[in-house]
Amino acid sequence: MDRDRAGWRIALPRVSHISALYLITGVCGFVDAACFLSMGGVFAEIMTGNLLFLCFAIGTGQSIFSVTKYFLVIAAFLIGALAGGRLLRGPLAEQRIGFAVEWAFLVIALALTALLQPGDAGLERDIVTSLLAFAMGMQNALVRRHGVPDLATNVMTLTATALVADSAVAGGTTRIGGAARSRSRSFSSAERRAQR
Repeated sequence: MDRDRAGWRIALPRVSHISALYLITGVCGFVDAACFLSMGGVFAEIMTGNLLFLCFAIGTGQSIFSVTKYFLVIAAFLIGALAGGRLLRGPLAEQRIGFAVEWAFLVIALALTALLQPGDAGLERDIVTSLLAFAMGMQNALVRRHGVPDLATNVMTLTATALVADSAVAGGTTRIGGAARSRSRSFSSAERRAQR
């Protein structure tokens, strides 16, 4: 036990933030696999996949109304990233609060999944995938604070998160394109280190 001015405290081992980021990446993989396999081929976290499927559907002449599931999760993800960006700049600018809010959304989505039994289509699926996408958007905004470019799940998702989480609407100062340029510079430096 360590003693400080407030009295006795139990010293807990510190966990590396890199280990925590790997754990978060694993959770993202589980969430995306469950969504894609059980809820109609839509991703909650990998926005690049949703954008590709959306473009394929539109490019093959499908009706815009047949791909609303992609619009819903992309919008929910971006709103989550916006909420994460606001949370990081608010009066309680603390990442742990943001992760607690994100986990609350994940638990609510899990409870609704057990209750509603969503399938490949329908309102139940749209509610659950939108909640999960909101949570993943918030998580991406919070994880960006660590600035570890080698742990990116994919570039498009981080780029979309950067544009929204650091926008003027979220209380940031980044203009469109500025976040993407700084992110691409950090990936370029990581690639140069890997080539050595």
